[in-house]
Amino acid sequence: NSSKQETMPIPMELRPFLIGQNPPEGIDLPSIRGAAGSLQTETGINLLAATVFGGSAWDAVYAVAIDSAGAVYLAGETASKDFVLNGSVGNSDIQQSDVFLMKLSPDLSQVEYAVALGGGSIESVYGMVVENGIVYLTGETWSRDFPAGVFPGGENDVWVAAVAADGSGLIYAVR
Repeated sequence: NSSKQETMPIPMELRPFLIGQNPPEGIDLPSIRGAAGSLQTETGINLLAATVFGGSAWDAVYAVAIDSAGAVYLAGETASKDFVLNGSVGNSDIQQSDVFLMKLSPDLSQVEYAVALGGGSIESVYGMVVENGIVYLTGETWSRDFPAGVFPGGENDVWVAAVAADGSGLIYAVR
């Protein structure tokens, strides 16, 4: 019957995410900040959830992962000294530009944790994988004091880190 319409649920791992420094045209994110549920923009785009975060300087997300419970993990970089963190896995505050890792509830309404990782200079993140709640990150650092205990490193080194499932600290970091 051609008049019958059926919907097929899209698995969480296949749902698209809109992430960027500026919202797409027609999406007024400040008006839906922290909102969850079914949202429609003035251009007719349906959003399941939306949120805005960041500080007063440059912030960007470069990696997204979803765990089996639907929690959303974001990894990126921030130069905002006022970027909202509730912990640190490598330094106590944002230096020139540090990596951040954020875990959000499936509906994006709750920040489960937001932590910084970096040293006294510039850090970048290039990849992320979540397995059994443990977050594995990889990136680049220009900091001589990057918290990787195995090799002291120099400038412009690659790094790999594993962050505890609750965001409380590093399991390991090497460069």
